Amino acid sequence: MVQLLTVILSCEKNMHLWPSLLSKNIERMLILCGKPLEGDYAFDLDDRVLYLDCSDGYEGLPEKMIYAYNAICEHKRFDGITHIMKLDDHDTIFSKNVIDNIEKNGQGLLDRYHYVGQHVYSSCVGGHHIGKCGTSPWNKKLYEGENGMYASGGYSYILSRTALDIIRNAYTYSDKERIRREHIYEDLMVAMILKKHDIFPVRAYYGIRSTDPIYQGSIPAIGRQRN
Repeated sequence: MVQLLTVILSCEKNMHLWPSLLSKNIERMLILCGKPLEGDYAFDLDDRVLYLDCSDGYEGLPEKMIYAYNAICEHKRFDGITHIMKLDDHDTIFSKNVIDNIEKNGQGLLDRYHYVGQHVYSSCVGGHHIGKCGTSPWNKKLYEGENGMYASGGYSYILSRTALDIIRNAYTYSDKERIRREHIYEDLMVAMILKKHDIFPVRAYYGIRSTDPIYQGSIPAIGRQRN
């Protein structure tokens, strides 16, 4: 049986969105936010918000997801989780009914594949982050690192427990500085980690919609790139 944890990537400046997200009454949902902590992570708001000891800016998205996936893998309250679905807080449209339908009707797909997304690209054009990264070197630096097929995080992706364990083994909390040097796109980072284990994204539509203009219209075939 699929036990799906909905993981919503957010930040302190978007806290005003949290009441609306929480009001969807999704049984298993976590909102992610970065802030300085004494430990690696901490829970708040009846365990619906996971604070992570990492950057809360755009440049911190890769480390935020690594911290989140490590916390989910190691904390006993998530022992029954079989999959996570990553969503953004401000431009993805979803409901409890959509999430429940994935759990109820998606088992055949999710039992077969470890990594599923609605938009799959053949590669990433490395300039989308320019001007969004504050004082980080990435603010003016093109991404020229490892590249390849990936599922867009802006339109959501689903990872199995096996995929999460692979990501956790690739990077832990102590790898924050290395992550900052090597990655600026969290979705591409996930794909490049899984690629080393011959896990590639499978394109499937499961009901998540987006308000971002880049995702309007029909779902594109593999090969469309992020501009």
